Amino acid sequence: HYISGNRSYSEIDTDWNGTFDLFKYYETGKVRRKERDTNTDGRVDFWEYLDEKGAVIKTGKDNDGDGKMDVRDQ
Repeated sequence: HYISGNRSYSEIDTDWNGTFDLFKYYETGKVRRKERDTNTDGRVDFWEYLDEKGAVIKTGKDNDGDGKMDVRDQ
C-alpha cells in the first residue's frame, strides 16, 4: 500500500495458507512496526517496534486472544 508514492503498509502471507499473517508499517521508507498473527486466528498477537536502523526497540504480545497487547517488553 502506498500514500503519495511512498510505501506505507505491506501485507504478507508467510506460511502460504492464503491469509495475511505479517503486516509491516513504514515511515519515511523504513519499516517502523511489524504486527503478526502467530496462531492463525485472524488477529494480530505480536508486535515489534523498530528504530530508524531497523533494530527492534520494543515488543508486545496478546496472551488472551482479544487482539489487544497484554505484555510489553522494552
